[in-house]
Amino acid sequence: METNGVVGIKKVPHYGSLNNVMMSVFGRRFDFGKVEGTELERPVTEGYELLGAFNWTDHFPILA
Repeated sequence: METNGVVGIKKVPHYGSLNNVMMSVFGRRFDFGKVEGTELERPVTEGYELLGAFNWTDHFPILA
């Protein structure tokens, strides 16, 4: 906050839940500030977005 004047609160629970998933699946923590974590963050973030997206076929199976 001292350098930018802004605190990114959204990233704190995001990285916390992401690390929880990675610990459950792979059994170890990842540093999301480095290349290894960045490669994993992209597909997991996309999966979170898809889980939260509205899908008509979930509510009306006949449309599938």
